[in-house]
Amino acid sequence: METDKKCNLFIVGAMKAGTTTFVDLLYNHPDIYMSPVKEPHYFINSLPKQLYEPSRFFNLNNYLEKKFPEPLHITKVETEKQYNKIFSTHDNQKYLGEASTTYLYAKESPKLIYEYNPKAKIVVLIRDPLKRSFSHYKMMVGLSREIRSFEDVIKEEIDLYNTGKLSPFSYVGMSLYKTKIDAYKSYFEDILVLPFEDLVNMKEVTLKTFSNFLNISEFNNVNIRHTNQARSLRFQKLFFILKNLGIKDYFSELFSSKFKKYIFLALTLKAKNEIVLSSKVMEELLVIFKKESII
Repeated sequence: METDKKCNLFIVGAMKAGTTTFVDLLYNHPDIYMSPVKEPHYFINSLPKQLYEPSRFFNLNNYLEKKFPEPLHITKVETEKQYNKIFSTHDNQKYLGEASTTYLYAKESPKLIYEYNPKAKIVVLIRDPLKRSFSHYKMMVGLSREIRSFEDVIKEEIDLYNTGKLSPFSYVGMSLYKTKIDAYKSYFEDILVLPFEDLVNMKEVTLKTFSNFLNISEFNNVNIRHTNQARSLRFQKLFFILKNLGIKDYFSELFSSKFKKYIFLALTLKAKNEIVLSSKVMEELLVIFKKESII
């Protein structure tokens, strides 16, 4: 059903703070239509390559014309027509929503979203900054995009932070919430910040807070299922090389999702959850996180 109704619910991040788990809950609520494209990233000038590097075989227009509304986790929507399309199958729910995690970090996003819909509701999921950074790192290792140790990564990013050169899309940068949330507060009145830990440990209370924020019916019999759990590759350096050579694109194009999942599980192990940092680096990192605390 084509419509001129606008998206009015934005889950703007943070990345690796439970947004996929949270959005899975919203898909089943009768008052909410979540876009089949979970992260369209329309309100960002450019999507960093380290966060999104589409297969050479993927074409957004082809997906929208032939495969939509099949679920798609992430893409970069470029035009208003494309953006309207991803909400075109709604059933007049009270809220139309999407969950592009980079909206929290791109400086232009709050203004662009406000210009599109100044009455939109903004939801920010946050997570313990150290655990979020480490989860982000594990994900990148699992995707063959990172081969450095966590210690080396954090030491480099601490130096960049201290010299004012840290990217907002870095492991540490994406765990610094305060200034990003303040940017949204300068535009929007309706902003809700939900800690991931509360969603896990105080599920009923947290979901009630969310339903009250939107003035919708409460969630019933909700089961929190942790999605996007990281895994580590058995042959990390080899896969890093193969990915950079573009072999992964051909593999993804030629084989079924079921077979790819089987191969992925066979060639990976459950990622270790132990955060290994020297006491000096850990102390310096926690000082940075304390400066950006929203409490």
